[in-house]
Amino acid sequence: MENNLSSTHFLPVCCSYLAVISPFSCVINPLTPRGTRCFCSSQVSQPYITNGGVPSDDAACIERTYYIARDSAVELCKHIDILPRNPREKKTVSKQRPDRQGRAMNCSVPACAAIDILPFTTFPSYDGFSAKLADEQTCLFTHVISVGNKLLVVDNENKRLKRFRIRSRACVDHLLLDDPCGGSLLPLSSHVVITEPEVNTLSFISLEGTLTLSSRRKTEKKYQPICCVDEERLVAGCCELGDSSVDVLNYMGVVLITVSTCQNNSVTFRTPASLTYIPGECILVSDSGLCRVVGIGLSGQLKFVFDPKCTPSGVCVDRDRNVYLCGYDKKSIQCLKYENNRLHQTCSDFIIKCPLSVTTARNYLYVTEEMPNDRITILQTTNEDWDIEEKPVNISNIHVTVLKDEEAAES
Repeated sequence: MENNLSSTHFLPVCCSYLAVISPFSCVINPLTPRGTRCFCSSQVSQPYITNGGVPSDDAACIERTYYIARDSAVELCKHIDILPRNPREKKTVSKQRPDRQGRAMNCSVPACAAIDILPFTTFPSYDGFSAKLADEQTCLFTHVISVGNKLLVVDNENKRLKRFRIRSRACVDHLLLDDPCGGSLLPLSSHVVITEPEVNTLSFISLEGTLTLSSRRKTEKKYQPICCVDEERLVAGCCELGDSSVDVLNYMGVVLITVSTCQNNSVTFRTPASLTYIPGECILVSDSGLCRVVGIGLSGQLKFVFDPKCTPSGVCVDRDRNVYLCGYDKKSIQCLKYENNRLHQTCSDFIIKCPLSVTTARNYLYVTEEMPNDRITILQTTNEDWDIEEKPVNISNIHVTVLKDEEAAES
């Protein structure tokens, strides 16, 4: 299979599972729901019916079901009653026989149901870009931050914080640090905070002009992931073996609250690899050690434990409380929803190679991929390019009144 993600084809976005289809062969996912159609890109006009992963002689009826192809979405609809017994036979559908007219069945996949599905769709710059600089051999992008029309990428391998323009994919500038690992944008400020665990330091970087180190704060622990809570507090994760914890800090690096790994004689988490904050609700901890996502209140109480059925890495949340989780071993991005103090899945996983960290901004996901890709993959989560509150304002009929010198002096 090609390494380029743009050549990958998928089953309907309404399916519970996705099967990857190469450009020249059809690979059936054994977990494919009954009655699901899959397509080869080389013969899109010929449907191939699966019955729990086994070819079937019967057909199915799927109304208004959308299939994502290489360049565009194809709408397939209406009734196909009988298909050739051998998929290699002539690509025509035989005429209905009088005794077989009632054989058309409804697809078991609720393609037309009004359910909460957030499909991933392609957009012109779907394949992302390489974040490796000319003098670098390999990279390790441990974190990514969206700041306006730019991306900040933390490269732990090359000890650099890099800034890229999203549209041009060009590296604007970069800053050399001792051991950059995690990071977070600070509210009401033109700064980001970067963790440097090897030197027990929180580094505050100014984004005005070129990237500049403004100040540093020493910490007692070696923090890796970090997230801003508000104008006074940060939350950071320590992954030290035997001493891991999630701590609420002030901006000076002083610990306000410590959430230990054990609560009520049970292990809550082991390796807080990534974390994010749902405003007014809880801290989400992606625990790669115990393969779970843990919800923790700001006062330290355990709220819930979610089993992602993978080894989670990066995690982020948008303002609608959609949670995006990197499944490192499953090579996928999970789309979850936070409601009623719990997480639940809202759509099928998106397949992506080696996802390490993720951030979201204005209907887009920015995912860092580990070597050998060393790239930033950009995904669009909805069909809208602008949110309602963020649409540009059209200003017209502006009248300018020019005062005479005498009137200006009097005013």
